[in-house]
Amino acid sequence: MHMTRNYDYNLGFTAASLRSELMRVMAEVFAETGDWTLTKERVLSANLLQANSYTTLHRFERELRGRLKTLTDKQLRLLITGQQEDRLAMSWLAAVKKYPFLLHAAQRLLRPKLDVHEEVLHPSDLEAFMKEEADIHPQLKTVSESSRGKIRRVLLSMLRELGVLTPGPGLGRLQTPYLPPESLQAVLEDDTVWLCAFLRDVPTRRASHA
Repeated sequence: MHMTRNYDYNLGFTAASLRSELMRVMAEVFAETGDWTLTKERVLSANLLQANSYTTLHRFERELRGRLKTLTDKQLRLLITGQQEDRLAMSWLAAVKKYPFLLHAAQRLLRPKLDVHEEVLHPSDLEAFMKEEADIHPQLKTVSESSRGKIRRVLLSMLRELGVLTPGPGLGRLQTPYLPPESLQAVLEDDTVWLCAFLRDVPTRRASHA
């Protein structure tokens, strides 16, 4: 799979959860300007992200812009014109496309549990996943305990916003998130591999015959 090679494995997603409404605001500005530099200037000058401090504003703007830039034109339009479920789906997709750690969480932590009908996510499940990731990606081994705690908190916050994690025992109950028809189509037209992020099967490519 193309995501396993030559990517930047970083954990910068802790700068913001899904923030689907703020993602919509920035997508609207980009639709008007057609330029990311102008979008940045307008967002910062008018504090369109309604941040409480200059530092927070810059952090949100930088992080959300980076996520938005991973989306296709159709996915960006859905952020602007779609329903709340579309905005959440596209916001999660943008985060997953930017951060392999989040895709791996869907593939290696969440989907395997649902496949065996284990709906409760336990703290031990999350710890085991992070240990496995650290064995593959040594960068995780150098992360401080406070940073690991923030990784856990932001990941869980994203899953709750998306509707993957609902109230229940342990960290919560898992379920397959709702993916509206237009969002599903936007994912399929991009790359079917992203279906993994929504805990769905990736269609098997059929071999062509001469």
